[in-house]
Amino acid sequence: MTRPPRTTPTPDRLLAAAARMVVRDRVRRLTLEAVAREAQLSTGGVFDHVATQEALIQAMLARLIQA
Repeated sequence: MTRPPRTTPTPDRLLAAAARMVVRDRVRRLTLEAVAREAQLSTGGVFDHVATQEALIQAMLARLIQA
């Protein structure tokens, strides 16, 4: 089974997946591995864009401030 082509850029997918998880599971369950599963990416793919959980949360907050 092949995956459909991805049209959403990876950083956007990561932030959207992290936001869904925070709403659903709260911040305590927000790990980079869990975000990778939610975004359907490899853990390495996540680490290519964010190095730490703190960096991910900072990116989420920056996006909220921009909105």
